[in-house]
Amino acid sequence: MKIPAEKIETAAPKNDVRYYLHGAYLNVDTSELVVTDGHILVKHTVELDAGDISGIIPLEAFAYARKMKAERITTARAPTTDTHYGAEVLGAPTAYVNGASFPLIDGTYPDYNTVMPEAGEVTICLDLTLLDKIRKALFERTGPTSKCVVSLQITDQHSSVRIETNDDNVAVIMPCRKM
Repeated sequence: MKIPAEKIETAAPKNDVRYYLHGAYLNVDTSELVVTDGHILVKHTVELDAGDISGIIPLEAFAYARKMKAERITTARAPTTDTHYGAEVLGAPTAYVNGASFPLIDGTYPDYNTVMPEAGEVTICLDLTLLDKIRKALFERTGPTSKCVVSLQITDQHSSVRIETNDDNVAVIMPCRKM
């Protein structure tokens, strides 16, 4: 699969007791790669390789791919030898990056489709670079340990969006044309 390594690492949890979140879920049926830290969820459509299998790819595989400047991660069942009969059999699900192997995480990934909202009646397009600029303007002074919680007030798809913080700071962003 062609990988968006940095994008996956950005949305992944840093330290979480839920071991199954320490990876990104590859769904070969829908060609989706999903990562969540329990607060945000990001879903990417990916280009699969023949033979890719579904499973939770460990974050270490993405970090290694970024370090090695690899463009692809493949997933498959590792071939092993059956010690009883001496025949090659399919073993544990594994991710491969430039010859390095990373066992897929054994666990059940959260059902991301249950939290992914359907497209609503009103679609509004916002420029993420402007949202980041607002984030910096509203929260840079409070430091990285402060929660950057906001409420968004949206009237319709053509009106400005009011962004209000829990300490009554306010910003406004204008919607952009749909791409």
